[in-house]
Amino acid sequence: IHLVMSIPNVKVDIAAIGRCDFIIDWCPDVTGDVSFSQLRAISDIDVGMDASGQVVATMKNIQVDLGGMQVHIDGLLGTLLDGIINLLLDAFRQTLTDTLETQVASLVNETLTNALKQLDIDQSLEIPSLLGNPPKAIRLRVKPSNLKVRTEGIDVAMDGTISAIKGVLHEPLGSIGRANCNLFPYDADRTGFDLPWDEEVVLGAFDDLLNQALYAVWYAGTLNLTITQADLGDFESPIDLRDLKVTLDFYLPPILTDCSDKRQLQAQVGDLYAWVDVILLDNPLQLGAFVNATATASLYLTPGETGKTAVAVRLDDIDMLDLEVVSINEDFPLTADDLMTMLKGQVLDEALKGVKGKELFAFEIPSIDMSGLSPMLPPDLTLDIHLTDLSRDRGHTVVKGLLGQPAPTP
Repeated sequence: IHLVMSIPNVKVDIAAIGRCDFIIDWCPDVTGDVSFSQLRAISDIDVGMDASGQVVATMKNIQVDLGGMQVHIDGLLGTLLDGIINLLLDAFRQTLTDTLETQVASLVNETLTNALKQLDIDQSLEIPSLLGNPPKAIRLRVKPSNLKVRTEGIDVAMDGTISAIKGVLHEPLGSIGRANCNLFPYDADRTGFDLPWDEEVVLGAFDDLLNQALYAVWYAGTLNLTITQADLGDFESPIDLRDLKVTLDFYLPPILTDCSDKRQLQAQVGDLYAWVDVILLDNPLQLGAFVNATATASLYLTPGETGKTAVAVRLDDIDMLDLEVVSINEDFPLTADDLMTMLKGQVLDEALKGVKGKELFAFEIPSIDMSGLSPMLPPDLTLDIHLTDLSRDRGHTVVKGLLGQPAPTP
């Protein structure tokens, strides 16, 4: 990286201890300052990763130019000597330049290295309460795995994992199979994935990372809910039902994938067990069923709760819904097949209308803490990525944004 840095109106305090060991120490101590109208530094910076995987930045070939240098000595001594000292500046300009080159290099190396270390993220994210369930937390762990400096900017590859404390009773048996779906099997004429370079910050996340997040949310037990008729809001059943209570138990985590002919993002759910307790047609019904479903989904940008732009997930349409009844109370007057025919044609269709087009959840990209980069920075200084665009590209979600200060909290 080629760096050109200009700092106007620089002032450096100086203090010198005088020693004249002739009978007595008669040389006075001196205080004052050196000022410059401009400090200009030109340098190259090597950015890379060391053997331990840490990102480091090192300045080399630094050149510092001092413009408009003036020396001021405090007190009476300054009144007597300031003019003479400023006439002799060229005699020790090189000494000052060498000293400042060392100081600037140390400051830039430390600041840039600390800034790049912010890419090493270990953060807990809270999943909000759903239908009265207590909020849960998932852990995001991300660290750089490769770094390249290109003409357009710095390209950083990241390794990431998302985890949670177990809150489900089931032992993980795996996820929904993606048979014959390798990286880009549906786009053989294109190889690899490259981020665009048309914004200050561009982030790309492979679907596997998003599915790690869904897995962690599932593993924490967040999705195991009990839904009552009051939770459905304005839903009005076309047939007589009351006292509805549905308990959901996800045996598998849901997934997101665009591995399809249309390359459209889908949400898929498999082995979702639903226990339904309701008064239907004036008859008590206790029904157990497994649900498998596929829905077209969208990722988009939306205003977040704190004023930042958030990434949101929405279900656009239900492409497939399969229910397998595994238990039904014997005294219910309809068979399982007749009941499913009635529910699919009336109740479920009406209920799904309330799901389509609704935002499921949204999350904001955390702020970056900048206060630790240098002692000269304010203790509460943070940097935000203000998202401007979101798109999908062959198994990747790409978001673009601008760097800036956090937006005011509404």
